[in-house]
Amino acid sequence: MHITNPLSSLAGSGLPLPRAIRLCAWPLLMLTYLGVASIAAPPSGDQKASPAEIRKLLAASGADKSLGEADRQIIDTLRARRKDFPDERWQEAREQIDRAALTGRIEAAYARHLSREDVAALIAFYETPAGKRIAGAQPGLSKEIAAAVTEWTVEQTRKAQKVLSRQEGKTQ
Repeated sequence: MHITNPLSSLAGSGLPLPRAIRLCAWPLLMLTYLGVASIAAPPSGDQKASPAEIRKLLAASGADKSLGEADRQIIDTLRARRKDFPDERWQEAREQIDRAALTGRIEAAYARHLSREDVAALIAFYETPAGKRIAGAQPGLSKEIAAAVTEWTVEQTRKAQKVLSRQEGKTQ
């Protein structure tokens, strides 16, 4: 099965790029990718996981490696729309992507929702054979989920637009 860039179908849809990215439901996708099935009540005080503990979880789950995928998808989406730029310009654009800012935001979200105990339990899980299998499967799952979310979003948006355009015709 060939999986294409999940944003490529939106790139030619006429939707502005920022809106196209929002439609891809990245928050849902990232939570799915990171394998967090449920989120505990917000931790307090010394129960909060440290940034170092969260980075260890991101490494154990394989999420740290996937952040490069976001870079690639941004550039591939833009490149599909602007084929006239030389490779050097695309490399320059890629170098401007601030991956550390995304990592910091992910770490902050984990710190708000997961306690030190939760993070330790997740790390322990990812060190098991089953955890290693799910971490290994996540890149493929993420691509398929992203494609499914994008396809579904485009389909549902078109349905809603069709209803709204019929309504607009009635009011004019």
